[in-house]
Amino acid sequence: MQNYFMRSKMNIKKPWITVIFLSLTILPNCGSLKSVPDELLGTWTTQAQEYQGIFLELNHKTIGFGKQDGSVDSYTIVKIKSRKMKGDWVRYTIFYRDHQLKKYEFPLLYNPYKYGIVRFLNKEQYTWIREST
Repeated sequence: MQNYFMRSKMNIKKPWITVIFLSLTILPNCGSLKSVPDELLGTWTTQAQEYQGIFLELNHKTIGFGKQDGSVDSYTIVKIKSRKMKGDWVRYTIFYRDHQLKKYEFPLLYNPYKYGIVRFLNKEQYTWIREST
């Protein structure tokens, strides 16, 4: 009889262990993506004087920062987090690594107005528009 009760207690614990395990692995990734969403894809530029000739390039798996000389520093995207903000704005945080595996974060705001606009979180006064996809 004691063996029966021990087995039934173990059977009750197994589903809870599974639920706890799934909660710990799935819930932290809510709002987390592995690749750039379609609305952010493309080359982004701004009319701001200090950024003339500079651009942001987003592909599904890479982020690139274009320089005035036309070269691009490209990095591998590890993940992207998104969070709905006020109105139509969405905050995206792009996590990427350089060639030496050093980690970086790039937060930006996106609004679908017209063909989409982007603002860097540290320079919200500048509006970036998509030049190409």
